[in-house]
Amino acid sequence: MSKEKPKKRLPSAVEGWLNLPKGVVSNGYKITMIDNHELCLEGCKGILSYGSEEMRLHCGQRQLLVKGSSLVVKTLSCDYIELEGCIISIEFA
Repeated sequence: MSKEKPKKRLPSAVEGWLNLPKGVVSNGYKITMIDNHELCLEGCKGILSYGSEEMRLHCGQRQLLVKGSSLVVKTLSCDYIELEGCIISIEFA
């Protein structure tokens, strides 16, 4: 009886071969914060709800809820969003 190595999913294997960060190919996301006044989300699939005190962002199979005050979208592209304001909390759903 021979033991076979478990097969990696193709996106994970491509990330390894190309020395890319995890999630870049496999629909992951990356959150970067600067203090509590700026949040960058790579892998954002869209804005589900928008307000100056609460934003709900779509991250593939998860949602990210950002709460704070004076929240604004500084930058938005097809898979990236940058928020500014006073960030009080971040919740995953």
